[in-house]
Amino acid sequence: MGKSLNIGPLALPLDLAVLIAAVAVALVVDAGIRKMRKVEGESPLVTIFLVAVVVARLAFVAAYFDEYRDTPLRMIDIRDGGFNVAAGVLAGLALIAWHFIRKLGGGAALVVSVSLGALTWALGTLFFTLESEQGNGVSKAVFTTLEGGPVDVASFSGKPVVINLWATWCPPCVREMPVLRDAQKKYQDVTFVFVNQGESHASVSAFLKTHGLELANVTLDPTMTAMREWNAGVLPTTLFLDAKGRVVDTRLGELSAATLSQRLEAIRAKR
Repeated sequence: MGKSLNIGPLALPLDLAVLIAAVAVALVVDAGIRKMRKVEGESPLVTIFLVAVVVARLAFVAAYFDEYRDTPLRMIDIRDGGFNVAAGVLAGLALIAWHFIRKLGGGAALVVSVSLGALTWALGTLFFTLESEQGNGVSKAVFTTLEGGPVDVASFSGKPVVINLWATWCPPCVREMPVLRDAQKKYQDVTFVFVNQGESHASVSAFLKTHGLELANVTLDPTMTAMREWNAGVLPTTLFLDAKGRVVDTRLGELSAATLSQRLEAIRAKR
């Protein structure tokens, strides 16, 4: 899913919005059934969900430990969006199985609530994935280089592309720049394009010089066309295009080295 759900000034990635909706459905159904059947004791649903989240994060950190080695505090910073969903689901299912083996109360409520929550998650993910794929053709966006020349995004088709929408006034944009710079140097088979949103040539040039950033493909988008075309509600937003120029993934918010590596692995595999 590559779009966001914009509610006033708040922008949520659609995958996160769908997950929140699924958890809400499960909690409401669980509470209703337990009340109707007069089941005593607290529901295990919240505990199951929290354990699943922790396991999903730990599994992701373990898989990309080398990326976190030099910045260990980033391991607990879940804002980078790094989770192993499969590991989390397996942990949740294991806890549900343990609940039944121990023959604890509220088994029916747990089964129905988890099933409806999972159905909500699956249908929501499928709906938004299909919807986003309809508009994921090659972009017609044209930006301007710092030298004043045009840059046609469609011209990059033929190999994977990472498009980073950013601004100099955006703290998370600034923090993730070194990560993207290092990746640009490392992955020669991927094109990285830095599309500044709404700022002047002088501001961008001064920023790059001040921070000592040597980046290829820095472009200007003074009218913020990219944010409208790709429905980007926040900065930074990073788009991942396959070799055919289709947007196959989007990251709203700051990227860590680990989450960038995860997404690069995916688009580099789509040949």
